[in-house]
Amino acid sequence: MKTKRANNAISEIIGTMLMLGISVSLFSVVYISVLTVPYSPPTPSANIIYQIDDGNIILSHYGGKALNLDTEIVMRVDGQPVDSISAGDHLYNDFNGDGLWSVGEKVVFSYESFVSGGEQIEVNILDIGSNSLVMTGEIQVGLETVLTTSTSVDTITPYESSSSPISITATGPLNLDNVTLYYRWSDDNSTWDGSYVVDENNNTVDSNGCDEDASPDKGIETNFANVQDVIPDSDVMSIQEENTGGGGSSEWLNCNAFDSTNTDWTEVGSSPYLDAEDQPANYIRTTSNGADEGWFDFTDTSLTGTFNVNISIYCNNDDGAGDDYADVIVDYTGSGSGSDVGNIGQHTSWSYDTIDLGSHTVSEVNNLRVRFNYARVGWIWEADDVRIDHVRIGVSSLGGDNYETDFEYQWTTAEYDKENKEVCIYVDSHTGSENLNINYYNGGSWVNLGTISSTGWNNFTASGLISSTYTIQLIGATESSDSIQDNWDIDCIYLHTWNSTGGPYGWTKFGTDTSHPWIWSFDYPIGIGYYQFYSIGQKSGLSKEIAPAFPDAICRKI
Repeated sequence: MKTKRANNAISEIIGTMLMLGISVSLFSVVYISVLTVPYSPPTPSANIIYQIDDGNIILSHYGGKALNLDTEIVMRVDGQPVDSISAGDHLYNDFNGDGLWSVGEKVVFSYESFVSGGEQIEVNILDIGSNSLVMTGEIQVGLETVLTTSTSVDTITPYESSSSPISITATGPLNLDNVTLYYRWSDDNSTWDGSYVVDENNNTVDSNGCDEDASPDKGIETNFANVQDVIPDSDVMSIQEENTGGGGSSEWLNCNAFDSTNTDWTEVGSSPYLDAEDQPANYIRTTSNGADEGWFDFTDTSLTGTFNVNISIYCNNDDGAGDDYADVIVDYTGSGSGSDVGNIGQHTSWSYDTIDLGSHTVSEVNNLRVRFNYARVGWIWEADDVRIDHVRIGVSSLGGDNYETDFEYQWTTAEYDKENKEVCIYVDSHTGSENLNINYYNGGSWVNLGTISSTGWNNFTASGLISSTYTIQLIGATESSDSIQDNWDIDCIYLHTWNSTGGPYGWTKFGTDTSHPWIWSFDYPIGIGYYQFYSIGQKSGLSKEIAPAFPDAICRKI
């Protein structure tokens, strides 16, 4: 009997195993392929305009991403490469200095080494970083065609200048017929169609040695000559606050004047009667109820800062304690009615009665004055003399730091007969938080012009400028209890004076250049102030460039 072998089950098992092996192999290949694809940065997007001019190919960047200077430019003729250059080697001008081929900049190179004319050149721009084609196009050599009349005035450096003229340049196609420069003027960088300056003058400060108010300078000043500029140049004059706080000094201020406003008491000797312990030669006395005597003034303090103050009065009466006395009336303003601070004189022996007046400023101490009002105790027939021989003010500084600055600066040849006048101060830097007050001297006192609270230009109307001599004061805004030392670096102090002529004064044609490079020698026709610019390109057969919505560039004449 023959035995028949069955192979079906084995075939199915083997087939399944083969299919599984193939699937795993294919997945591994795909997996390895996906994981080994190298990463490439995205291709930069840029708008490049092609043109030719006088044997040169010009590639102008008109928008999009700035390209690296290693960008490769490959030229082909009839499909064959004929030349290859790097953008950085032929960049016409890196106007903004960023080390890139940016908007408004162009690459210029000659094509005459590889074609003679009449051929089409295929230009390919390749980004090396992404290894990709940025742009490709064809140029017909021999057809010198301008594709645009777009121009732009280049950024003006430096922005501020006192020199004239300055060079102004514009960027645009090389073979335009002409480019015209337009400008407008403003005195404040805000109003651009108003009046304009004529007959202007800048007069730097002459001296730092004046002393109009007969008080010493406060602070430390160095390099005064550096401030005699009209253009900031980083060579500065420094002024630093001085510590005038001292270490808790004290002094007595004796009575030195009597104004005879009230004279109800009997006065013995010579005015001011109460300036020293010298009775019976000089003193005052009374027995009249309500009798008023004053005002008595005192010498000014030589201390600075804030003080503890007392008043000390050398006095007596006939009957002693519990008897008649005098009320002490003190005024700190020099013109007020004062207030009652206490009473004195209820003892028979001559001695000092002292009343604490609390804490007061220099101004309050120097304006302090006193008067005395007699008060009777008991019956009229019991009235007794109250006598006062000497009055003095005790002043004790609280000690601690107090930083002050106070300097005077003067012009002796100032232009004073102009319609407009300004004091111009440029602060290069400031350490601290205190403001600096600017005052002018009117012949008898200081009058405020304004306050410097920031660095840069600080311009103030020069009130009181009516002669060739003009004096200003720079003084700290906080001159008492100032525990922080400030320092100012000042670059310029000058007077700016000018007359005005009526406007309007809008956009004005300055001049037309008929050959590249597009450049003008600009001489600030209106004088000191701000100038804005734009340019208009023209080419025969093409539409004239339209004026931009906003100016291309701005500068300032100082």
